[in-house]
Amino acid sequence: MASAFELLGVPVTFNLNESDINAALRSVGLQWHPDRFACASAAEREHAEEQMAEFNVAHATLCDPLRRAIALLDVFSCPYDHNGVNADPEFLMDMLEIKEQLHDAKQNNDSTVLNKLIFDLRKREQHELEQLARLFTAWETANNRSQDLPQLQQLLNQLHYLDRTIETSF
Repeated sequence: MASAFELLGVPVTFNLNESDINAALRSVGLQWHPDRFACASAAEREHAEEQMAEFNVAHATLCDPLRRAIALLDVFSCPYDHNGVNADPEFLMDMLEIKEQLHDAKQNNDSTVLNKLIFDLRKREQHELEQLARLFTAWETANNRSQDLPQLQQLLNQLHYLDRTIETSF
């Protein structure tokens, strides 16, 4: 099966911008949109629908930096275990404290504190994504990718944890 990068015809890199990803989807959409196959056979219409579904999944994958990173590792045959516990102990302690604060803010219906905590989590997530982009830039050009892989996977685990914490904080 083709990677999300191949499906949309974009470079195999972490550092993609959303406008290029959107343009790639529009480009393949012009060719494969099911409306273009309205007069075609049922099999051709079904094939076009399947193609567009694959392109939409690829688009969603590449627009989400965390999913894009995992897809990139997959392209380079470097498995990522999202259930991994490879995270910095200090990060885990910070997250435990933040989760307790989130819980307390929810229990007390304190939207001001809750909003500030979520804002801080998003800010931290953005910082981690910037760090991930720098790591991937170095990793993509490295001769020995395996040496940077543990650090990439640790950062991905931390981002995954941050993402889940933000999602569950509402």
